[in-house]
Amino acid sequence: MKFLLYLTMSALLFGCAVKREFMADLTDATLIKIDVVSRYPDKKYKMLTWRTTDHIDYITYESITSTAAIGDVMKVLTKR
Repeated sequence: MKFLLYLTMSALLFGCAVKREFMADLTDATLIKIDVVSRYPDKKYKMLTWRTTDHIDYITYESITSTAAIGDVMKVLTKR
């Protein structure tokens, strides 16, 4: 019975330690739009819309005091 317990415990421990690979590429995303939104009743944020060359859009939220200009470039991870 102890052997079965040890076997089960070792299977659980080694099962959680499996290495997983994530295949991704770093691509450039260009800032295309800046909006001011209220995410909470008392706080306003900038909603930045970024677009890659593959026409994939990403949205990030920044504080209202952050500085960003249309045309800025940022690196993002995209799936292969």
